Amino acid sequence: MHYIFYDFETTGRSSTWDQIIQVGAIIVDSEFNAVEQPYESRCGLRPGVVPEPAALLVNKTSSSELELNESNISHYNFINLMLEKFVNWVEKYESIIFVGYNTIPFDEEFMRQAFFQLLHPPYFTQMNGNQRADILGIIRCVNIYYPGSIKTTINDKGNSVFKLDQIAPQNDIEHLAHDALGDVKATIEIAKIIKKNAPELWMMSMTTTSKVGVGELVRRMNFFLLSEFYFGKTKILAVTYICDHPDYKWPQCFDLKNDPNDYIGMTDELLKEHLKKAPKIIRSVVNNKHPIIMGKDFLDKVPEYSEIGFQELERRSTVLLSNKGFIAQVKRILTDLSREKKEAKELDQSQLYREPEARLYSDGFATFKDNKIMKTFHSSENWIERFKLSEQFENLNLRQLAKRIIYDESPQSLPVGIVEEIRTLLSQRILSENEESWNTIRKANDEIHRLREKYFEEDDEESLFRLDDIEKLIKEIELKHKDD
Repeated sequence: MHYIFYDFETTGRSSTWDQIIQVGAIIVDSEFNAVEQPYESRCGLRPGVVPEPAALLVNKTSSSELELNESNISHYNFINLMLEKFVNWVEKYESIIFVGYNTIPFDEEFMRQAFFQLLHPPYFTQMNGNQRADILGIIRCVNIYYPGSIKTTINDKGNSVFKLDQIAPQNDIEHLAHDALGDVKATIEIAKIIKKNAPELWMMSMTTTSKVGVGELVRRMNFFLLSEFYFGKTKILAVTYICDHPDYKWPQCFDLKNDPNDYIGMTDELLKEHLKKAPKIIRSVVNNKHPIIMGKDFLDKVPEYSEIGFQELERRSTVLLSNKGFIAQVKRILTDLSREKKEAKELDQSQLYREPEARLYSDGFATFKDNKIMKTFHSSENWIERFKLSEQFENLNLRQLAKRIIYDESPQSLPVGIVEEIRTLLSQRILSENEESWNTIRKANDEIHRLREKYFEEDDEESLFRLDDIEKLIKEIELKHKDD
């Protein structure tokens, strides 16, 4: 088994509308020894993107580092080279787990969106045997199952702080914070500590890095401990798997805090009302987001359930697993609830995403023909030929995305009308005075104003100096698009 530890620095928080500007990645063996040289790259700003000033301050990116020059390649070439490196490692070493710190909800989404918008397979890290893991999810559980094995700070609310730039120094890890490669190196050191000090947790967490692994694990245990994370806290539940969700295919598990005998025999209507109430009786195991699952041997670490007693939890689990009629009833009700949710969503017109960049999860998978065109598009060295290929996509959204790539890389290869259309669209977006999903010049200037007041009060000259550089960049973007 090999791991690709990776991290991105970005222009903001929106995976749809912001972009990756730096990648750091290291491939290691099962003992965390690097097997090749680290991979690191930066790119320039993509046309039409307005960076969030706070994000650039955090990752210490200057305006010059976002210019297109010899050291900063275009976003399109940057993503192509990164994917090429990842493909090379996957083909060479096989059995790859992509892993990082808070990567599944953040970096992974940026990767998917970049691949989607630039006509690459968006789910690369879960295809062809690839798997993915997130150290943040594991570390949140460390001090529950193995108290004291990782040092953390405590915030004003009494909760452990799991930010990488605080965890690393607490555990004597040298860390260049908010630098992609620096974050990768620190994450590898944290993984080493977890594997050494919490071996069972590490081993179990490596069995849930794929949907298949999760499915096999939950089916072979009559009950197990499931971790859920929200509002800065970790909640451990003792649950029993009863079925898969009819639509999402996520394992559905009964929370053993409840006695199943209280629900068995209810009418569909009454049980449906109970399933809709909070806290939920049925919990979903989101099997594609690296859930952390532990065996019942760790029950003593969860007072809420250990007080119920091991034997009573075993009994409740046995009652559930032996009552096929109740399981069928739950599945039937979940089907009804899912249908109702879909109908409500269809009625809500605000759910319709018209912008091509925002259609990753609404368009479904590309057809065989469109996938073939994508490969030809990238392999072609002639941009005029690429424009002709863009007209052949069956999916109209892919046609638009392809033309946007050509506009970024070789606008002279597009008909004048299309160039004007894209230029106008981008200008309207970033100069908009409305509250948009993407960052605009107005929002960036408002943020600069707030940050300048903050740093002035704190007498933070360095941040004020860097904020002046960012303001200059935002002004240049504004002027360019006003001229357009």
